[in-house]
Amino acid sequence: LQNDIEMARTYHNIAWLYDEEAKYDMAMSYIEESLAIKQLYQGEDRNVELAIGYNRMGGIYEHQNQGSKARTKYLEALKLNKEYYGEDHPEVADIYNNLGNINESERKYESALSYYRKFLKIYQTYHEDVHPKIADAYLNIGCVLDNQQKHKEALECYYKSLEIDIKIFGKNHPRLAETFCNIGCVYLTTRQYREAMKNLLESLKIYSNFYEQSHIKPGDSYFNIAMVAVSCY
Repeated sequence: LQNDIEMARTYHNIAWLYDEEAKYDMAMSYIEESLAIKQLYQGEDRNVELAIGYNRMGGIYEHQNQGSKARTKYLEALKLNKEYYGEDHPEVADIYNNLGNINESERKYESALSYYRKFLKIYQTYHEDVHPKIADAYLNIGCVLDNQQKHKEALECYYKSLEIDIKIFGKNHPRLAETFCNIGCVYLTTRQYREAMKNLLESLKIYSNFYEQSHIKPGDSYFNIAMVAVSCY
């Protein structure tokens, strides 16, 4: 039986690799094989193994923009993780984050905020405020608030995310570039062009240290900077 569960984990890892390569049919085939073995597994950590599989399957569906199927699998993973770990555990929190992503992509912003805030609350009980997942939570909450036109609240979350990431990664990391870009776009929307340009140039500077100029990341920064320049006239 131990050999069987190891085989299931191997299939899971292969599924992850195909998912990363956007070969979703192959990824789904291997995760289904993995889950079929795990269904027969009777170890004490059976629920954990199944939850990991359902979560991966949810991710594969999400990457194919099949939100309804992804949500179903994430909820199955959530149920199993709660049964094994309890209500307030990082493994539970990570599923909340995934569910938040699905709801955000479907513009169900209040549901997305609810999941992201649960994600944040759990990680805050396990870590000091200086943790990458807490920065992620503030960034995600900021994005939803931004989409709801709650720009002041969005900026507060973006700045909290930025402050945490600077403490962890320093001032030259792609994570910071994304947040600077988001901040710049909020200032652009609210017609605070000086602040918009300042943050977008900072984003471009960091991205240029990590990507070729032809990469989409610096490209996005150039586009937004152009939008600021046009808006000033």
